Amino acid sequence: MRKIKFISILLVLSMLLTTPPALLRRFNGEDLAVIFYLGVFNSVLSYLAWNSALAAIGNVKTSIIYYLLPLFSG
Repeated sequence: MRKIKFISILLVLSMLLTTPPALLRRFNGEDLAVIFYLGVFNSVLSYLAWNSALAAIGNVKTSIIYYLLPLFSG
């Protein structure tokens, strides 16, 4: 229950901070495509991939990959 409250507060705060600047801007097709890409692929699919990897190979092996992410990102 605590996590849900925390995530809800973060959601409301992020909406309050990002909505006014977004309303002042006109979006074209390219902008909407980028927003869709970031929303779907980077958020949803990466979360699902991480959870499926966690279920498939276990906590220990997944944590090794997790600590190497800065190396791969760099």
